[in-house]
Amino acid sequence: MIDEAGEGLGVIVVARDVTTLKQLERMKASFVNMVAHELRAPLGAMRGYLDVLLDGISDGDPERSATCLERIRARTNGLLDLVADLLTMSRLDRPKCPAPSSRWRWGSAAGGGGDVRR
Repeated sequence: MIDEAGEGLGVIVVARDVTTLKQLERMKASFVNMVAHELRAPLGAMRGYLDVLLDGISDGDPERSATCLERIRARTNGLLDLVADLLTMSRLDRPKCPAPSSRWRWGSAAGGGGDVRR
C-alpha cells in the first residue's frame, strides 16, 4: 500500500493452506479413474457381444444370440445405474442456493476506505 506521497505504508500478505485442496484433487483423480474403469469394463464386454452377433459368429443360433443380447441388456442396466448414482452425487454436492455476497467497509485501515465485495 502506498500513501499520497508515494511512501510505502505496509504490505498485505494473504496465505492459504492448500493441503485440503490437494487432498481433494487426489481424491477426485482417484474417483475419475475408478469411474473410467467401471465404464470401460462393461462397454468392452458389450462390444464383444455385439461383435459376436454382427459378425455372425453365433451362426444364426437364436439361443446364443438371445444370451448375448441378455448380457448386453444387463451391462447396459448396470451402466445406467452407475450414471444415475453419479448424477445423484452431483446434485448432492451442488449448493442449494448461492451464498449472498457481503460488503465490507474497510475505512482508513485500507488507506482511504471504500466498499469491497468478497
